[in-house]
Formats: sequence, structure tokens, C-alpha cells
Amino acid sequence: MVIVALLMASVATLSLVLLSSLRSSHKEHQGSRESLSALYACEAGLSAAVRELATTGGDGNVGSEQNPVQAGEQRYWVVATPIGDGRVSLVSYGRVERAEMGVEAVVQPDPDSFFRWAAFGEEALHMDSNARTDSYDSEVNP
Repeated sequence: MVIVALLMASVATLSLVLLSSLRSSHKEHQGSRESLSALYACEAGLSAAVRELATTGGDGNVGSEQNPVQAGEQRYWVVATPIGDGRVSLVSYGRVERAEMGVEAVVQPDPDSFFRWAAFGEEALHMDSNARTDSYDSEVNP
């Protein structure tokens, strides 16, 4: 009887240890998932801010901490700060449940250059109008 009781106590203890380990692993996995989702929200905020700067000529601010942009369970907002020479610092914050993340990017407008476009032709390339091009052979100049 004593041996059976000791075995039952051992099995119960091992079960509690396993259950505790599984619960801890589940919490860690959930926290990791929320952090990754918050990072994705930050990336969405950066994309929205860059799109606003490029297409509408806006200031790059998207939402606010008090009124974030809601995207499903994710919320994000972007704070834009001009830093000179046409550059803008974009700090994007993402929040999902208990996780919050921040990402910063510095952007600047594309300079208007004469060489903005490229053309490629494996066999041949035909261009009309007053287009000009120069050539580059990667086998000659690696």
C-alpha cells in the first residue's frame, strides 16, 4: 500500500511539473506571437507613412497614441519629425494586446536624376522616340 501511495505521489508530482512547464511554454509562445504581431503593426505604420509622404505630400504622421489606426487586433501610429535636408524621421509604434513595439526609419525624397529608369534586353531592345541609353556588359566588366 505504501509503495502504491509513493508511486501515485510521484506520478502526481511529475504531472504537475509537466503541466507547469506546458503552461509556461504556452505563455512564452503567446508573448512571442504578440510581439511579432506588434512588429508587423509597426511595419504597416511605416508603409502607410511612406505612402502618405510619397503620394499625398502629407507630413507622415499617421494616427496618434490617443487615436491609433486600428487594423484587426493591431493598432499603430506614426510620429514624423523633419530632421533637415528633406529627410524625415518616422517612428512607428505598434500595439497588440499586451505587446508594444517601436521601429524607426529615416526617409528622404528621391532626387530627380536624369537616369531614373533602366531597360534590359537579353537578345535585343528596341526604343522609339528620343530615348537614349548606354550599355553595360557584365561579362566584360564583372
